[in-house]
Amino acid sequence: MNSDKIILAPYYWALRLRHFLYNKGIKKSHRAPVPTICVGNLAVGGTGKTPFTEMLLRLLSSSAETAASGFTNEAAVPGSRACKVGVLSKGYGRKSKGFLYVEPDEKMTGLGASAKKRLSAAEKYGDEPLQIKRKFPSVPVAVCSSRIEGCRQMAQDGCERIILDDAFQHRALQADLNIVLIEYNRPLAKDHLLPLGRLRDIPERIHAADIIIASKCPEYLSEEEKAAWIQSLRLNTRQKDKRHDTRQAAQPIFFTHLAYATPCPVFDEGDKHYLYAQKMIVVSGIANDRPMVGYLSGQYQMSAHLRFPDHHAFTASDLKSMEKAAAKTPNAIILTTEKDSQRLRPLGDKLRSNVRQRLFYLPIETKFLTPEDEEKFIHQLLF
Repeated sequence: MNSDKIILAPYYWALRLRHFLYNKGIKKSHRAPVPTICVGNLAVGGTGKTPFTEMLLRLLSSSAETAASGFTNEAAVPGSRACKVGVLSKGYGRKSKGFLYVEPDEKMTGLGASAKKRLSAAEKYGDEPLQIKRKFPSVPVAVCSSRIEGCRQMAQDGCERIILDDAFQHRALQADLNIVLIEYNRPLAKDHLLPLGRLRDIPERIHAADIIIASKCPEYLSEEEKAAWIQSLRLNTRQKDKRHDTRQAAQPIFFTHLAYATPCPVFDEGDKHYLYAQKMIVVSGIANDRPMVGYLSGQYQMSAHLRFPDHHAFTASDLKSMEKAAAKTPNAIILTTEKDSQRLRPLGDKLRSNVRQRLFYLPIETKFLTPEDEEKFIHQLLF
């Protein structure tokens, strides 16, 4: 980070000044009318905030209707009464404005009578809020650029607890619980501020987290590996761990990994016989597709990989590339991410039937490495 302070001095000190003003109360932070849980990160994209938010919904919601298909173990927080939980997001990349509740199956509408282009649901709400709403239809999911305004509206409409998706840098709203995700294979000590690295905030902000999540871990980590990763964060310490002669962080830290379920068809005419294909064509528009590709490579042989930027808006040219790749390998399954499927669904009428039959998305879920970690984490939610 010393290089960041020199090379990116104006950016670095602007971030420091902003946080100083909020920390000293010169710039005001406000609390929401109801308890809030912020799920955030310090890096741009790829840390797994959306599947982690979905896991929170499984833990906090007691409604069977909210259970996502393809997974089991729908635990709920013990000892807490059922309450109406909502999700509030900025709706990154959306082409609409203001406060909106996500309605995934509504008829596509424009922004007004004079609008020339009608918006798909992904364009109107953003792909991540849309994905959450489709998996949890009974949960209120809203988008609003002002988290304060959004929380007030959702509380007025009956939400008793709100999960804030990607709001750690939104200092105008003070969350009751800040959960910060850090990708296991990209620890803070090895990263840099944009554009030298992927950090969009100073590493010192990790001290403001109430809970730290190491995301995208291997499915098994030794206690020594966990301790070494925690030490790399250079956090304040509170007590000595006698077993490993290391110090424990002041904040609780939990290790999680990504679990994948059986691919699901993007369109109703999806032919599940393609699940048994030997080859695959991968279409991905996310920040980090390495874990997904690594998992799929154990089951299929890669025939083609069409990689796009995060939150990519697919064009007619992109669809032609998909069809061209599909024609070259007519028996291959076409696999995409859950997030990308939200933006591909409205384009179904522009794809050939044989591509729609072969296009599947890979469901994803966050899981703790150990049952003990899950139990301890649940207790942290009882505030």
